[in-house]
Amino acid sequence: MSSTSSETPPPEPTEPALSTPHINSSSTAKNDAGSHEKKTTTTILDDANEIQRDLENLSAMLGRNSKEINDKVELALKKLNEMKRESSY
Repeated sequence: MSSTSSETPPPEPTEPALSTPHINSSSTAKNDAGSHEKKTTTTILDDANEIQRDLENLSAMLGRNSKEINDKVELALKKLNEMKRESSY
């Protein structure tokens, strides 16, 4: 008896979790490499300097806001004192 065996290849995976298109795609690999290079050009010192600048700007802004709030509170207190004096006459 002679038999011919012809094997069929296994079916392609249909589950998205089993497929790996990013491995086969060369354009994605190039994009990943490019984005990785951009990330490595920023050093910890660069990040620290940026954080320091942001904190200095925030501190200055809070100082201005604090002064404005204090000025408004003082003005409101003066008006209340004037109204109190006027009502006591």
